Amino acid sequence: MLEIKLHEVIDAESQAWIYEWYGMPHPFTLETLQKLLEDNPDEHDIKLNIHCDGGSVTEGFALYDCLRTSGRNIYCNVEGGCHSMAIVLLLAAPKNQRTANPNSQFLIHEVQGGVSGSTTAVERYAEEMRDMQERMLDIYADRTGYDRAELAEAMAEEKMRDADYMLAHGFIGAINQYNTNKLSNMKFFEELKNLLSKAEAEGVDSPEQNEKLNQLRENIATLEAERDEARQQVEALTAERDAQMNKAVEAENKVTDLTEQVNALTEQKDNLTNEVAGLNEQIKAKDEEIHNLKEQLGSNFVPQQRMNGIPAGEGKQEGKQQDSEERKNEVRDKLGRNKK
Repeated sequence: MLEIKLHEVIDAESQAWIYEWYGMPHPFTLETLQKLLEDNPDEHDIKLNIHCDGGSVTEGFALYDCLRTSGRNIYCNVEGGCHSMAIVLLLAAPKNQRTANPNSQFLIHEVQGGVSGSTTAVERYAEEMRDMQERMLDIYADRTGYDRAELAEAMAEEKMRDADYMLAHGFIGAINQYNTNKLSNMKFFEELKNLLSKAEAEGVDSPEQNEKLNQLRENIATLEAERDEARQQVEALTAERDAQMNKAVEAENKVTDLTEQVNALTEQKDNLTNEVAGLNEQIKAKDEEIHNLKEQLGSNFVPQQRMNGIPAGEGKQEGKQQDSEERKNEVRDKLGRNKK
């Protein structure tokens, strides 16, 4: 893991000469970070140890973007102070990889600056500051998951915050616990118990030896209590890890189920689309058939050997067409002849 100390003011490389002129440490710049990454290309994990009062907003945004686009696995730990623009860099790491020491202090405030000149220049500078503040709020809201309006109020209050506040508001994922003389002394536990058993078996001859024996008993009791506490912490962390793993498995199963459902629905959709296409073809064919029938029903077509609905040869004279009265008379004559 590549560990990087962010203990200096955040500023541009072009301003470094001012710090050197006054005998101050070189600021933490974009070039500083880029060189560290270039010199350690095989280090996939980066840990940023922060104890910084902030600095240039423009340079801070550039550093944030560099970290987020580096392709590295980023961890951030606040060692002491994390103020102003340093909080933005803290948020470059995922929430579960942002930690802070118990007595860390944090300062969230609005973008600050100053300019002199014409009214237009001052108004333009104020607009630029408002834009930078909105971008900073966007990062706060995105990386903490907290309400944007409340974060804006916290910026306006400009108050020093403790680790508990930052944990509750999503800026960090955990507060480091003290671990002095806990696990490191466990390897002496069995040895001390053996010494105590030996001393008790041999007996003691003086008050001084008895006092030392009592002290040894107290030390063993303390170590036993620390061991039990450590075991409880391990069990709690193990349970938390298992719960997270179970949630991850459940989420993965849900994704699999949803993917299968999506695939099934997609197949149904394709089948229905094909069915609709087939039905549309049938409808088109029926439309054409109906159109043809309509044309036939509305035509002036007269079958051969027919003339105005009268059988050929009847009511017809050579070279002359009979009128209705002539046809009636002809029918009467035929009926009269049949009676005779």
